[in-house]
Amino acid sequence: MLNDPSTGRQPLLRADDSSDCVKPLWHYYFRLPLFDVIIHGMTTKISFLADSQFGVFLRSQAITAGYSPREIQRRLGAAEWVGVRRGAYAIASTWRGMTTTERHRAMCFAVATKIGADAAISHTSAVAMHGLPMWGYDLSEVHVSKANVSRHSGGVFHHRTAVPPDRIVEIGGIPVTAAPRALVEAALISPPEPCVVTMDAALRDGITTKQELVETIDAMRDWPGARNAGRVVSLADGKSESLGESRARYAFYLADLPEPRLQYEIHDRRGLLVARVDFLFEEYRTIAEFDGKVKYTGELTPGTNPTDVLWREKKREDRLRAMGFEIVRITWADLTDVSALGAKVRAAFARARGGERVRMATR
Repeated sequence: MLNDPSTGRQPLLRADDSSDCVKPLWHYYFRLPLFDVIIHGMTTKISFLADSQFGVFLRSQAITAGYSPREIQRRLGAAEWVGVRRGAYAIASTWRGMTTTERHRAMCFAVATKIGADAAISHTSAVAMHGLPMWGYDLSEVHVSKANVSRHSGGVFHHRTAVPPDRIVEIGGIPVTAAPRALVEAALISPPEPCVVTMDAALRDGITTKQELVETIDAMRDWPGARNAGRVVSLADGKSESLGESRARYAFYLADLPEPRLQYEIHDRRGLLVARVDFLFEEYRTIAEFDGKVKYTGELTPGTNPTDVLWREKKREDRLRAMGFEIVRITWADLTDVSALGAKVRAAFARARGGERVRMATR
């Protein structure tokens, strides 16, 4: 019997499933394809690489890791890998679990490896790369800014504009327009509502400042879409604490309601805090609260009874009403009909005014 070539010793024996003969284990080892023998280490290397590159790896990187062109094609054909763009791949199981925004970031990385040193990921794509909320954005194309190039091709929108070096940052190894510029760029080409949501988040998280946004839009005031972007910048407010609150505030704007105060603290006559409300229309003594489920579920801790949370909220509302405030609850459904929402809030204004007249008459 031959010695095991890896140890020089007599090999362990096992029965072959297809016959009665007994063969050494290394016999089966060498019957496996080369890449299946060493696949664990190679797959781990590719996985780590992809994790550091927004879920993608390049053909050249796979070859460097030890995969042959034939093996790459085999894995694509077996749906173990998926082609993200020409020469860029993702592990299929990872790709299936990625959100639309995560896939867009992966596409941005793949595109960035081909755009050259004088270009940057920009506009909505740059906003995504900065990790900001992407609700409502069109992510069907990767946006790139580059001097002297303007075209659509292969899912990439090339914007003909040179980005100053001091307006470019590196994220994950690729060039991306800095946050203030990215936010304004996105507002140049996108509907206002998602841009308000994203600017609010950027201000709230300290990613940019209102002054930086104002200075950026001032420098772009002659660009197409600048009026829309300027309106978004003027509306942006970091005091909005959620997607729902940002959308509600934009709906108030569309409904031509007065601008409310945000996250306003209401105290009683003794100076004790009664409530911190989402929106206060101070002139009309009307409070608007965005009634997302998170408001309540976020208060639940182990051992907390949901009924107790709702009871505390009711007691809070009772105290506010006793102080002469009207309260409007705003739901996700309300945000789909701006006219109806405006009428709902104005009805609360009228009730508050009526209640004030009653209080004055009974004094």
